[in-house]
Amino acid sequence: MKWVNDVMIHERKVAGILCEAVLALESSTSAAFVIGVGLNLDTAQFPDALKQVAGAISDTPIDRNALAASLIDHIMQRAKDYQLAISYQRIESFPQ
Repeated sequence: MKWVNDVMIHERKVAGILCEAVLALESSTSAAFVIGVGLNLDTAQFPDALKQVAGAISDTPIDRNALAASLIDHIMQRAKDYQLAISYQRIESFPQ
């Protein structure tokens, strides 16, 4: 059950992350990034078969809306950082 996209805590899978880049056919550059995140929020609902290999990010209930808002804020900030880095690289590549 360990894959490179698994997030583990205490040797138990608590989340999985999938990322995909969509390429622009004409330029072979990234046209979009797709990110999928699956989180085990709490341990209350695990079937017996998964209790030994699966974990959760909390032992108590979590406000799903607050968590989603926080994740989106962090992802958007990283996207802005990425765009700034790309812009900086373009500026640096101009002949002086």
